[in-house]
Amino acid sequence: MNPPCIAAFTALVPLAGIAGIRGAEAHVTYKDLDAAPILVTTTFAGTAIADPCAGVATGCQSSNGFTRYGWLHGTQAILGDSHTLTVNAEFWKFHLSQTATVTITVTQGQAGLDPAFSVYSGLLPTLSHDDTPTDPLNPVAASCAAASPTDAAPAGWIYQSHDGFRDTQLYSTTGGVAGCSPVNPFRGQFDAFAGWSMANASGDWARISYVASVSATAFTGAAGGSHVAGNHSVAIGTGETLTLTNLPPGDYTIAVGGEACATTVGSCTSPRLYGTVSYTHSP
Repeated sequence: MNPPCIAAFTALVPLAGIAGIRGAEAHVTYKDLDAAPILVTTTFAGTAIADPCAGVATGCQSSNGFTRYGWLHGTQAILGDSHTLTVNAEFWKFHLSQTATVTITVTQGQAGLDPAFSVYSGLLPTLSHDDTPTDPLNPVAASCAAASPTDAAPAGWIYQSHDGFRDTQLYSTTGGVAGCSPVNPFRGQFDAFAGWSMANASGDWARISYVASVSATAFTGAAGGSHVAGNHSVAIGTGETLTLTNLPPGDYTIAVGGEACATTVGSCTSPRLYGTVSYTHSP
């Protein structure tokens, strides 16, 4: 079977706190693009908004919880916290029963988001999150940095950022160790440009494999897959579109978030913005 490939990219036309585990936060939930939309009729602040998915049978789901920086963090060496893609750790999913051409579109329903997204094969366990006993974020042994039980590379591997592994013993991709502690520990496990894994509190674990992404941020993946150069736009009604051909049967995850900024300034970290994900597929 031919590998999935990017067939086209077009500019979109309108469709109509950070690291670590914090017990009060939501964990991974999926919005199912093959199911009827669950309409989101207000912004995060409570202002009424017309959900573009209204009247659509399937292939469309919205959220009002996107951050301006959540996806962009996943392009950095210390990776991103899955909680900050959206405030509720929402991901999108779809299922293919046969090889198909798939087109995915993300629209910003409020100005300022500058959305980008990544596509992966496979699904994460429900309620999984960064840092669990099964899949620790920055594991330690005898108070020193230790190799991850799930993300360490084979012996002799030379680590690179976004190669599908995390060097949690020497932190060779994030600045090394001081004594035996990381200079720059991982922020989270979300990798915008490579495969990654998470587990839930019950010990259910899975790894999802990177397929493709679209963003204005330059691609730095070192484990294969495809990428399309997107646009930087914060205008309402704009976004990104990605078409993949020869996508094999199976389950797929879409991680969506903002690439507008990555600073600690309140205008970057505070807004929770509205956006819509839609997809079509044809065998």
